[in-house]
Amino acid sequence: MLRAVFLLILILGLFSTNLFSKSSYLSYTQTPKKVFIGEVFEVNLKVIITLDNLTNIQTKFLKSNNIKILNKGARWKLDEENTYSNRFFYKITDHKFKLPVIKIKYNAGKTRRVSEALYPFPVKTKKLNPNKSFSGVLAKNLIISKYKSTNFDSQHNIVVLRIEALNSNLEDFKLSFVRQDGINSKELNLPETKIYYYLIIDRKVKSFKFNYFNLTHNKFINFTIPIELSNDEVVTQIELNPNKNRFTIYKTIALVLIAVLFLLIAIFRRSIIFTVIATIIGIYALYYQNPIIKVTIAKDTKVSILPTKNSTIFYIAPSTQEVQILNKREDLIKILLPNDSVGWIKNEDIIED
Repeated sequence: MLRAVFLLILILGLFSTNLFSKSSYLSYTQTPKKVFIGEVFEVNLKVIITLDNLTNIQTKFLKSNNIKILNKGARWKLDEENTYSNRFFYKITDHKFKLPVIKIKYNAGKTRRVSEALYPFPVKTKKLNPNKSFSGVLAKNLIISKYKSTNFDSQHNIVVLRIEALNSNLEDFKLSFVRQDGINSKELNLPETKIYYYLIIDRKVKSFKFNYFNLTHNKFINFTIPIELSNDEVVTQIELNPNKNRFTIYKTIALVLIAVLFLLIAIFRRSIIFTVIATIIGIYALYYQNPIIKVTIAKDTKVSILPTKNSTIFYIAPSTQEVQILNKREDLIKILLPNDSVGWIKNEDIIED
């Protein structure tokens, strides 16, 4: 009798071991030991799954604090039979942080649902000692692929930088010494990030400096950006408002004097031809003094810095205002505001007569 009971227990034990045996093995393949606050770093994972007919491996990050996972939806890749890999990008935002527990779930066949958890790895934070020129960015590499400077208003220039970086917190790019700045657009294709960053700076400033921390070489890298005004749709090296340009004023005076001269000749000779010439020159002088088309914009019109979809709005019209059109681009219009600031509005913001 005892032998029969023992045999039964042994059979049930073997059966239960086979039924509930571990079917997946999740592990880290690459993790850092030390990181900076704000640094974007990689965490590489591998899972070996002994079951067949797998579908829909899902990943969840649980019980974390002051951690951003930049690509939570990254897909698992089949490296070889039964072995899958994935790469996630973490960013620690505060010294008081807690790394997440990683949990995966997947289907094996039509009925079986399996999950596996992996607990955090140990990591310490390092302290960074930046200077006043620090942009707030840490990256394996960073380049300025394009930049452009042009007039913003009578006292300021606007500089736009296209910045590309690898394994970076480029969204934190910020210069503390400028009047106004911001990120106009961002393109994320990890580990690469690209942004368009703009800053509004005093016209007297001829160049500016900033640095970022290079994670590959473990040091600050400096950049010096010269402010060289480019030929944009608006006049650059002279006064922004054409009506205030000295050359324009001198030319208008010259045209008026010529018109007066022809008018005197017409009176002296009693000539209709000289009268017509004097009239034409006078009309042209008046037109030349006001060459830009004036329109009225609606109340609450939002004026953007750049002609892009997500450009920063720097001005909202408190009431209907008369402005000058400087240029047009698709459904956007470049205008000169009464305070001599330049910006972009939509076609629909103009009040039709």
